[in-house]
Amino acid sequence: MLPLWKDRAIANTTFSGKKNYDYWKTIFDTGKSLDNVPVLTKPLNYVEMIKLNQTD
Repeated sequence: MLPLWKDRAIANTTFSGKKNYDYWKTIFDTGKSLDNVPVLTKPLNYVEMIKLNQTD
């Protein structure tokens, strides 16, 4: 379901070379690379990812 896996050319263009912190922060915050290429289906919310499943 991720755009990255639908178009393998993205791996060679979007992710070529070593990327810095700001590059990855943009992808995680927006779901897109700095040049507006969709990489994730939605931005990552790491706080939600690490929350314990609470059932009351």
